[in-house]
Amino acid sequence: MVAEHDPEWRTAVSVRSDVELERSLIERLEREPRRRSIWVTDLVDPRTAYYRQTAPMPIAPERAARMEAGRELHETIGAALAEAPHLEVRVQRDGIVGQIDLFDELPTELKTTGSLVDAEGIRRGRPAYLEQLGLYCALTDRHAGRLLLASSEVAHDLRVFDTEFSDLTGVWADATQGAEALRRALDLGTPEGLPGCAWRGRGCPYEDGRVCDCEGTEPPHSYPIAARAGPIVERPEEAVRLRDRWSARPSSPAAARRFRDLLYPRRTFFERTSPAPTGEPSEGSRPPSADGLYRRLSELLESGTAGEVSRVHPGALAAPEAVACYRGWPFLLKITRAWRTPAPVELIDRQPHYFLDLGLRSAAIGSRDGWLFLGYERAERPADRVRVYRVRFDPLAPFRETADARRAALDRALAQHDPAEAPPCPDWMARDCAYRDRCGCGPGPVTAPAASGGSAPSSGA
Repeated sequence: MVAEHDPEWRTAVSVRSDVELERSLIERLEREPRRRSIWVTDLVDPRTAYYRQTAPMPIAPERAARMEAGRELHETIGAALAEAPHLEVRVQRDGIVGQIDLFDELPTELKTTGSLVDAEGIRRGRPAYLEQLGLYCALTDRHAGRLLLASSEVAHDLRVFDTEFSDLTGVWADATQGAEALRRALDLGTPEGLPGCAWRGRGCPYEDGRVCDCEGTEPPHSYPIAARAGPIVERPEEAVRLRDRWSARPSSPAAARRFRDLLYPRRTFFERTSPAPTGEPSEGSRPPSADGLYRRLSELLESGTAGEVSRVHPGALAAPEAVACYRGWPFLLKITRAWRTPAPVELIDRQPHYFLDLGLRSAAIGSRDGWLFLGYERAERPADRVRVYRVRFDPLAPFRETADARRAALDRALAQHDPAEAPPCPDWMARDCAYRDRCGCGPGPVTAPAASGGSAPSSGA
């Protein structure tokens, strides 16, 4: 469903199947043994990563609000300190994937924290920071790396630290050993053999939810890569330079922070003004079997030729979120439970939100071409499980205009505390929406939430 005041964009979309790429992915899906992609953040806390994949839990509103606030601060600082091509740089090697906050000459990890510490405080109390930085150094074949600690309590307060990992071969050996241990645990369905949870007794959601089997007797994570770090040297002069750049940028984030905010602005309004109750399903949630297909197809795309998958930052256009690209074109990967594979010309009418989403991303970086990868969860034959489409957006103007109109509508809705100012979500979202009793997108009136005194925003899925 498209809001009435949206520019007409459907006539600018054309779709055709890419049979060659589709066949290639299907052959790889059948031929290649599954090798789970392991993220750098998984290796820093492997037991939590195990439960995150095997027993996902809803995020409590308070924790979601903290995460969203931290993410916003992280993005604001990153945008102030580096140019778009050097932000959130995706790297992968032998099934280990990392996303580096800032990467120009040095891989740089940015941490927002309520308490800034000195070099000794990092080594003694925050070895996970060094563990993560060392993994990024190994992935990029750089001996030197940088840590930026930015205060979440004091505006524009940060400290800069450099260190080196002279034995990158040893670092990579530790990384691959940890990745194989986590893969083995996931394949066997038991966390036995993984180090103890870093968050046990400190608000671990799996412990609080009585989901995990941890007893507290597991061997602690030894952080072997952090132990390989050389001297940690503070760079106060660099901190001053970066502090000046940070303070020169606007501190207020835009209302539309992600493309999803533009795709579903009315839901975004409610997420910002009245966080959903714990346990409510979120838009985009998938059954476990679909999660498996999504993960498998993601791994296939990520494991191709180095550089095939990249992330491009649109800067101030549309939303600050990076655009995922495959072979230089924006792409979406979606999982469907449909029984039938429709013809390309039918897709726009059946799943218009796919094309609006991809069109907004394409317009943000000026690409007239994009990819849509669809995984069919119910397909019995591997040959029917993947469909690949090339999508052409010509002209891009309707998508830019739609982004502008929806951004302005969301601004008005938040300023006037009136959800009716924002375009409604598609009707199919109503059944799983935590706000269905008041949003007005499906049956029922549009109801503004009671004034909350400026409650913190909730995280959007």
